[in-house]
Amino acid sequence: MFTKKTIFVIFSLISFSTFAQKQGAIEDAEITVEKDRKVVMPEVIKPFEKLSPIKNQPTDVKQMVFDIPERKIKLNPPVFNPLARPFETGDTAIIGHENFVRIGAGNYGRLFAEGLVNTPQSNLGTAGLYFKHNNSSKGPLYGANSANSETEVGLNGKYVGNVFTLDGGLGYAGKAFNFYGMKTPPTDAKSIKQNLNTFSMKIGLENSNKEAAVDYTLHTGLKFLKDKFTASETEWATHFNFMLPVTQNFYALVNSDAYVTQRTDSLTNNRNLFRVKPTFIWKNNFLAVTFGFNAVNESDKEGKIEKINRTKGFPVLNIDFLITNGIYVFGGIEGDIQRNSLSTLLVENQWLGRKANLLNTEKTMEYYGGSKGDISSGFSYDVKVSYAKYRNFHVFNNTDPLRLLNATADTSKFEILYDAGNLQNIKVNTNLYYKINDFLRSSIKVEYNKYTPAQLKKMYHLPAVTATWSNTLAFKNKLFVGTDFYYLSGVEGFNSLNKENKLKSILDLNLKFNYQFSNHLSSFVYLNNILGKTYQRYTYYPQQSLNFLVGISYGFSTKEMF
Repeated sequence: MFTKKTIFVIFSLISFSTFAQKQGAIEDAEITVEKDRKVVMPEVIKPFEKLSPIKNQPTDVKQMVFDIPERKIKLNPPVFNPLARPFETGDTAIIGHENFVRIGAGNYGRLFAEGLVNTPQSNLGTAGLYFKHNNSSKGPLYGANSANSETEVGLNGKYVGNVFTLDGGLGYAGKAFNFYGMKTPPTDAKSIKQNLNTFSMKIGLENSNKEAAVDYTLHTGLKFLKDKFTASETEWATHFNFMLPVTQNFYALVNSDAYVTQRTDSLTNNRNLFRVKPTFIWKNNFLAVTFGFNAVNESDKEGKIEKINRTKGFPVLNIDFLITNGIYVFGGIEGDIQRNSLSTLLVENQWLGRKANLLNTEKTMEYYGGSKGDISSGFSYDVKVSYAKYRNFHVFNNTDPLRLLNATADTSKFEILYDAGNLQNIKVNTNLYYKINDFLRSSIKVEYNKYTPAQLKKMYHLPAVTATWSNTLAFKNKLFVGTDFYYLSGVEGFNSLNKENKLKSILDLNLKFNYQFSNHLSSFVYLNNILGKTYQRYTYYPQQSLNFLVGISYGFSTKEMF
């Protein structure tokens, strides 16, 4: 049943959507399918998001994009990365160059270095090298026993021809951190250490001819993950998509994915997932209908025992209707199987214990609707309400709650708990964007979730409300100021007394300043968690209090060097 809080949130968002539609200007508009058009909203860089190794892309790269942007959202709500990486700002555009080097230092023994170097565009294409190192010698609890370190190195190359584009890359990512969420200080520092090392390689091929009859993309890559203990995972992932214009108003598309994965941790699991999703788009000047079918096969073989081998099918239907220029309403149904691997789960929660149980999450069906568009110059919005059912929906908890009665129970490591029944989820997403030329850029994102589990007692460590408010101000191309405000509430876990523990709401305010001294040189100051709250995103894992980073950036062009 809907609670009063649920009804209030949904009613408020629907009311806002109706108001927005009334305010839009009425002009001629048309729904189109284009290869080289993107609808780009202002980018919000959160402190826990990972930047792409190669940030600059050629402006003439074409993608298969239906100009009504996709509104798919992840099965799980956004999760604050426990490391709370606060110093990845993506402000290379501020220094005005595609290449840069920056270094910085801060409290908690923080050292930071990052750089990106790309060769100029030529007939042979481009190549780029990216590196980053970010470490702190102390953390929020037990001093050096909560320290962390992170290193990334990436090498990318791209050839852009008249007929096709070929790109590839090699990468390494290493993380070193400690399990510090125990009830008493650790007696053996070596026993709490963890290292995650990931090696990857990729290659991609896509169409670059706007006049080609078929538009396509093909990407494949290998990734190898190994931790400090006995766990490792090898993954080969391939993605192939193509679009065929049948008539002026009718298009055929096929999206397909193939994952071949082997996880080793005392036992060996061969876990594969194959997906093929043929869809069709029919459109005219005010209506677009997407319909098709999503077929997914998953298998899991542990040693010689076949645990899972099944194929599921889900209908796909989406309707977009243009009300006025730039204002759309939409609705539809879809289902899917979300692939959960050791790599993906470690991104959500790096403090997993050994022998993590891996199961994919099935979204048996989702019904959704909403509105999206531009209300006036510089102001846009996106509202979506959905109802979905899941099987094997996962949450994280500090070991099995029944074992927490034991005084020696290890609360520093997390287990994965699944709800094997029909878990229900009501989700409301609201995104507001505002931009005044290059002076002000602002965005507000709010997500509300109500879960009705079938087997789990609580949705451990999943928030009910997540909100982000970000702003960027630019003054005379000399001073740039950014603010980020994060709010998270409704998180529950288990404490050491085997009692449910409702964690305090998270309020996190960050400020960043960039001072441009010359065309090449600038300095930055980042202040994070200004409110000084050592909040817990996960039980027994407090975050750093007020922390800062101060440094310099140097931007340059390789055209002057080659």
